[in-house]
Order: sequence, then C-alpha cells, then structure tokens
Amino acid sequence: MEAEPQKNLSFESFVINLSYSFSQFIEGNFQIFLSNQLNLLAKFLHATRAEIQFTNQRFPSISVGQFIETPNSLFRIVEEIKIKDKLVGEIIVFFQKEKDNFQEEHRAMRALAEMTSIQIVRRDIKQELRDERDLLNSIMESSPAAITVLDPSGNIIYANKASESILGISTDLITKRKYNAPQWRHTAIDGGPWPEEKHPFVIVSKTKAPVSDIRHAIIDAKGVVRYLSVSGSPILDDKKEIKYLVFIVTEISESIRRDKELAESEFKYRTIAENTQSIIYDISLVTGEVHWEGPIEEVLGYSQGEYSAFNLDAAYQFVHPEDRDRVVHYYENAIYSQKQSQLQIEYRYRTKSGNYLHMEDSSIIIYNINGEAIRAIGAMVNRTEKIQQEQKILERERNLRLAMDVSRLGFWKWDVHKNHIEWSPRVYEIYDLSEEEFQGSIDVMLSRIHPEDRESAYAPIEEMLKSKTNNRDYFFQYRIFDRQNRIRWVEGMGQFEFGPDNSPISLLGMVGDITERKRSEEALLASEKRFQSFYQFTKEAILIFRERDLKVVDVNQAFLHLFQYEKQDIFSIHFRRLISIRSFSEIQSLALDEEGKKSLEVVALKKGGSPFSAQVTAKRYRDQDENFIVFNIIDLSFLREVEELKKINEEILSRNRIIENQKMELQHAFDDLKKTQSQLIQSEKMALLGQLLAGIAHEINNPIGAIKASNLNLKEWKYKYQKCFEEFLKLKPQLTEEELNVFSNLREEAVLFGDFFTGLLDAKLKKQNLEYLLSQGIPQNMAKRISFDFVEMGLSDVSKFPIDFFKSKHIISLMDFIMWEVIYQRNTKTISTAIDRVSKILYALKNYSHFEKSERKELISIHDNLEIVFTIYQNHFKKGVELVKNYQEIPPIWCYPDDLLHIWSNLIFNSFQAMKFSGSIQVSTFVNNGYVFVSIIDNGPGILPEHLPKIFDPFFTTKKLGEGTGLGLDIVRKVVEKHKGRIQVFSEPGRTEFQISLPISDQV
Repeated sequence: MEAEPQKNLSFESFVINLSYSFSQFIEGNFQIFLSNQLNLLAKFLHATRAEIQFTNQRFPSISVGQFIETPNSLFRIVEEIKIKDKLVGEIIVFFQKEKDNFQEEHRAMRALAEMTSIQIVRRDIKQELRDERDLLNSIMESSPAAITVLDPSGNIIYANKASESILGISTDLITKRKYNAPQWRHTAIDGGPWPEEKHPFVIVSKTKAPVSDIRHAIIDAKGVVRYLSVSGSPILDDKKEIKYLVFIVTEISESIRRDKELAESEFKYRTIAENTQSIIYDISLVTGEVHWEGPIEEVLGYSQGEYSAFNLDAAYQFVHPEDRDRVVHYYENAIYSQKQSQLQIEYRYRTKSGNYLHMEDSSIIIYNINGEAIRAIGAMVNRTEKIQQEQKILERERNLRLAMDVSRLGFWKWDVHKNHIEWSPRVYEIYDLSEEEFQGSIDVMLSRIHPEDRESAYAPIEEMLKSKTNNRDYFFQYRIFDRQNRIRWVEGMGQFEFGPDNSPISLLGMVGDITERKRSEEALLASEKRFQSFYQFTKEAILIFRERDLKVVDVNQAFLHLFQYEKQDIFSIHFRRLISIRSFSEIQSLALDEEGKKSLEVVALKKGGSPFSAQVTAKRYRDQDENFIVFNIIDLSFLREVEELKKINEEILSRNRIIENQKMELQHAFDDLKKTQSQLIQSEKMALLGQLLAGIAHEINNPIGAIKASNLNLKEWKYKYQKCFEEFLKLKPQLTEEELNVFSNLREEAVLFGDFFTGLLDAKLKKQNLEYLLSQGIPQNMAKRISFDFVEMGLSDVSKFPIDFFKSKHIISLMDFIMWEVIYQRNTKTISTAIDRVSKILYALKNYSHFEKSERKELISIHDNLEIVFTIYQNHFKKGVELVKNYQEIPPIWCYPDDLLHIWSNLIFNSFQAMKFSGSIQVSTFVNNGYVFVSIIDNGPGILPEHLPKIFDPFFTTKKLGEGTGLGLDIVRKVVEKHKGRIQVFSEPGRTEFQISLPISDQV
C-alpha cells in the first residue's frame, strides 16, 4: 500500500518515511540533525510542513522522480534512500498542483536522500568501532599473555593486566620503563649476554615487519629468572610510518625447564647406555619400533647399525625357543591386563655368533590416559657370568660340606642374648654329650673343659662382651674330659656377629678334635729331646747352615773341638771360611742331595786356616719356609797319610808294569802307528764327551730338583688355596667397595710385580713396615703379622696402600688369600724356568752328540756352533768361570760342523783346566781378508815359552798321568788344516790366546 500524506499537510509537504528496521540506529542527535535538514529543505521548497515517519509498510513501486496524482488531488514526488543498494526509506513531497518543472525539487530531495544515507552509514561504522573497541579491551584484559604497546621511541605506553604476573612488576611500573631499561636485566636463554640488536623492538623498528617467538630471559627484582617468548607487529600510519608497536609476551619458563630436564634426562639416559653393561631399549607398543642403546656390539656382536634395524617382532626371535612362549605370554599379560607396570624376567638370548646368553630384563610399561599400553622402556643385563659363578659356588658349597664331613669338623652357634648354644651332630660326638644332657647350656659345655683351661677359654669371650670391641675373631684350644674321664684336645675358631649398637649378638664357628695331633706333637717333642742328646754327644762333627746366605745356625760340641772354634764365634762365620775354595765348588752338588746318602772328601779349614782332609755327608731340609743344609764331617787326616803311601806304591807298580808292556809292544807300536793314532783320536773325543756329561748331569739335576720341589709345593697349595678361596667368597659380601678396590690393587701388585727378598734386605723391609704400622695405631701382634706377610708376598713398602685397609677386621684373611696366589705364581714360574733350562741343555747335547765323520760340508753360523759348546759347559761358567762374548757380524761358512765343535770344546776345556776352573774366558769373532777369525783368550797362568813349540805335537802334555793323552791340540790343528785354515797361539803370564781363522769361501 502507498503511504498517504497526513491530513494536516497543506499546499506542499515533505515526509521522510523510514523503515522500522533502521530505527534502532536513529538516536536523538541524528533525529535532530535530520529534522534540521528537512526544515531547511522545506523552506527552500516553500513547504508548509516537514516531518519524519517510520512505517512497516512496503514502499510502493513508483519510479524515482515520478509525478503522481493522489486521490486527494494532491501530487507526489518520491526519492529513495539506499544503503549499499538496499532500500531503507524514501522522501516524499506532496504538491497541491502540478508544476511544469520540478528539477530544483528533485536535486534538493536527492541531496537530502544521499545525506541521510551517509549519516546512517557513518553511524553504523561508529557503532561497529565501539563494539570492536569493547571486544579488544575485553580480549586484552582477559588474555593470559602480556600485551604491551610501545611508541616509536621505545616507551611502553600500555600493558594489560597479565603483564604484571609475566613480567613480575605492576602495570604502573611497566609503563614507566622503556624496552631497554637496565632494570629488565635481559639475558640470553643460556644465561649469556643478549645483544640489543636481537631485541624484538629493534628488529620491528628496522624492518617494519612482524616477528614471532623471539626468546630471551629477564631477571626480576627478586632474582627470579623469567624465560619469555615475544611476538610483535608494527601499526603504520597513512605515510607507512610506524605509529605504534604491539607485542605479545608469553612466559615459557616451565617449558624451558622441562626442555632442560628432558635434555638432562636424555644425557643421563645416553650416559647410562654408553657406560653400563646394560643394553637399553625404548619400544613403541603402537608401531613395534625399537630404539637400542648400550654395549650392543660388546655383548651381542652386532654393530649399532645392524641392531637398530630390529623391531619388536625381530627381537622376540632372538629369545631361546624354549623361553620364547614364556616371555611373550609374560609381556602380553602385563600389557593387556594393566595389572603391573614394572616387569622383570630372565631368559636366554641369542648373539650374532649363535651362542645364547642369560639375560635379566627389567622394564617399565607406560600407559596413556585411556589405560592403553603405548611404550616400554627397559634394560637387558648379561647375567651369564653371574649364573656360571653361582653354579660354581653351589659346587664349591657341596665340596665344602663334603670336606667338612671328611675332616670331621663340627659347627656351633651361641646366641648371646638368649645364652643358648646350638651344635651340629659332630660337636656332640667331640664333647661326648647327648642332646638330652646338653640342652644348649653353656654351663654343661664349661663343665667338660679341663679346670686349668676353663678360664683361658672363656676370658676372651667375656672381654669382648664387656668392651664391645669390633674384634670379630675368636680362637681357642683347650682340653676336655669325655665320659670315661679321659683327656681330649679340641681346637676351633669363631666369629662374632654385631648388632646396630656394635654389641655382639651371636658367636658362630667350628670345632675339631685334635687329640691325635697333640699326641703326635708330644711324641715329636720327645724325639727332639732324643735327637739333641745324640746331636751333642756324638763324636762326629755336625754343622747346620742356612742355604740362601750360607750363615751357620748351629754346631755340636764335636764340631767345635775339630775346627777349634768357640761357641760364641761360630755364628758370625761364613760357611766359605770352613771349606777350601776348590772343595767349595765340589761340595755344592753334594748339598743338593735330598736323601743324604752321598759323601765327598774335601779339604776343610780349621780356625786360622789350617787345612785337613775330611769326609762330608750332606742332607737338605726345610723349616719355616727356609732351606737348611746339615753337614756330617769326619776327620780323615790320619787315613789320608796311609792312603797316600798306598797310592804311591800302587803308582810305582803300575809304572813298572807299563814299562814292561811298552818294551814288549815297542815293535808292534811302530807298525801300527797310524792305526793307533786314529784310535787315540777317537778315544780323545770320547773322553772329552765323558767330561762334558759329568757337568751336564749336574746342570740337568738342578732344574729337575726345582721342578720336583715346586710340584710338591703345588700339591699342598691346591688344598689350602681352595679352603682359603671359599673363606674369601664368604667374606667378600662384607667388604666395602673401598676395601675391595685396595684388595684388588694389592693382589695385582703382589702377583704380577712381587719381588723375592732375602737376607738383610728382607729383615730391613719387615722392620720398616712394622715400625710404620705401629705408628699408625695397629696392635703389636697384628702389625708383626702384616709386615711379615707383606714382605713375603714380594712387596716392599706398606705405606703405599691406605692404612684403613690394614685396620680392617678381615685383613688377615685377605692377606692369606693373596699369599697363596703369590705362592702359586712363584712355583709355576720356577717350573717354567726349569723346563726351559732343561730343554736348552738337551738341545745342545743332541747337537754335540751328533759327532760323526762326514765328507760333505754344511753352511752354518759360527756363533750358533759356539753356543752349543757354551751350553754344554754352562755348569762351569756358573761356578767360577766368567764368559765374555765379543761378537762381530760374520757370514755363515762352509765347514764340517761336528769337527768345529771338537775345536771349541778342546780349547775351552783346556782353558778351564789351566785356570783351575776359576777365571775369565773371552771369545771374539770378526772377519778379515775373506776369513772368519775366532779368538779364545783366558787369564790363566799362561804356557811356558819352552812348551809353546811342542803344544801341537802328538802325545805332548803337561797334565798329570791319566788326565790327558796329549792328542787334543793335535786333533784341533788337523781339523783346522782340514778346513784350509790356520791356528795361532799367543801366551804370556795371565793371558793365553788361541786364534783360529777359517775361509769364508769353499773355493779357498
């Protein structure tokens, strides 16, 4: 329907008809403005009335500017009011009559319509800005992040409420600061300096571009470090210049701390994985992927790269088939039942080589908020060695129980608080009591002890109970009475257990019947008395001396009488002063006789050096880890005179017979000269070989004797070490980590680097260590024991080790264990050295004994050929002859090696005899003019000038009858000539040299 003008309108009227839908935007001020404009327009058009109307009626479909006659005979012109092409109202002008031209009216109406539209739009925009401002203020005040606004100079002109909690100060103080105020105390995240050019304000000011997540830290007035993340953007004016800068600041302190904790956890995780023997794994139970860390290659044989390719399903395949179902069921039950999150299981696991290890697997299952297992973290530890050790320990325990049964030892335990004793069945047998008689009463036990021993048996226990000392060990030995009132001996040991207040709570130990041993000791004491009676009253001289330093330790009265010494003088005398030099070298082999069945005639020396003949029988024995030798000496002076006369007569008769025989065989000797000469040469060779064998036999006996002695020691060691080792296993859990470390170092030092001290050095070291231990507060008896064992183990300075270790209540047991390992090391080393020595002698003897005629030369080393002879004569070189080698580099030569052995052995043995087996031999080699020269020089008395031209003549000798044939040097000369070489001799008192030159080339 069309809007009709009000009836009070006359002549020309204006009406602005607006839609009710826009009336909500029309406030009082706008209505006043619109009315003023309407009135102005009415005056311009000479209208009598103008007003504004609101209607819900639809606007009529009339074209703009169309002139229409109304039923009231009024004419109407309409102009539309639009906003964004939407009709929101109209201006209607009513006229009483039609005019020819309404252009001015139309322009005025159009201007009013446009002005009305503009005012409505402007008002709408203002309302929207007010709404947006209110929304922004609400957001900024309720935002958990700090929002700040800065001007281009860096002054903070606005900060929201959240800024106070994030920046640590009130908004009033914030807006009084600039971005770079020193009170902020800016730092980098890691605590280092933070350059100003990295500040978000500087960056945005320079780039006029937004920034995001720039991280740094500030330190507030309380010293609290606040980690911040800053994002910001500039606000530009029409000239694209910065008007304001807006920054959003969030505190990330908790995130940074979590990151640091995560990094530390990751570092610890990797450190554990790299340094422990555990294989660490992290399994995703969703994807089945596994992350592996740790000593994978060392334990399983796979490289890190190889093993990283294995997922959970592949890992299950490495489990032993017999264990696999159990392991899978165990984990699946834990994952799906949600009954447990910490798991531990043992199983066998295959390595790359195909072997299986015993693994202990400990893990944790992690569940999400829905209770679903999503992750498993754990470690696998190789327990193979531990299981093997446990099996060995079980075996040793079985052996220990068997040994205890065999040794017939009994076990007991005394409860100190209850005053009650528990015994094993064997103890009842030892004390000859029944269970009904005993009933755990200590009084019954004490009644069985001999009255004289009762106080000494119980006194140490009472002392420990009263003083509450930390001494755990209790040793006892006393007599008891059995049912028949017979005396029996028992011996045992115990160890106290202490409570938290350091008071003893129990004493447990073992006991054994030593009656038979005591009877043996008494019989041995009686035997000792009988021996002393014989020892002192026999007419044969007896001498006892220590083997290692030849110091006399005891003699009997017959010895003092024979050698004319006083008792007080004899202990300062060295054994060498009692025997002549020559006899001393001979008597050494006699001292090695273990059975004492061999005897030897020697030249003994009385006080003042007077010699006399004596027959010596020797026997070797060992006491307290020392070797001693007993000599039984019989004076043969009067017998020697008779034997000398008899020998002279026999020699005269022998020479007469020789002369007669020589007369009869003189004719035949001339005809068979060459044949006889050849036989004599062979005889000389065999005689020399016989001389060598005498020394070799002795040289072999020495290492064989050492092997035998060491073998006996090892037999004894096996039983005692096993017992000591089992005791150590029981003791080990009681030791602290520091005690174990010191024990390990002491054990390694003694076994690997221990020395062997003798004589004065041994006593000096023991004394020094004893004084040091006493100065550190260790009791006298304990200090003596420790200093003695320490030096016996081959160690010199006890102060190098922590003194607290030697104050340990377990020190004696620990040092006993180390001592038995040292004994084992020394005996095995002795056997090894002896075997090497025998092998070397046998090799040399084999080469030397291969003494046969050969017509073919061989290419050999002169040095190797000489060494064979030196090995054969090693016994003489050790006893008094010094060998000096001066070798130069020489080539091998073509020769008859067996013949050369005869050259060296003859010349060297001649030197021995010339020096009377005491002196120096120098062997030199060098090359000159195509020849190899071998020079053998001794420092003997030399060869007389008148003998020099004859020494190479057959049968010429300066030795006594029967000591030589005179063919040795003749054979040497012939062997040298056979090699087309040359032999020369140079002699003067104190120096004799034989020089042999042999051609290098076989063509010479």
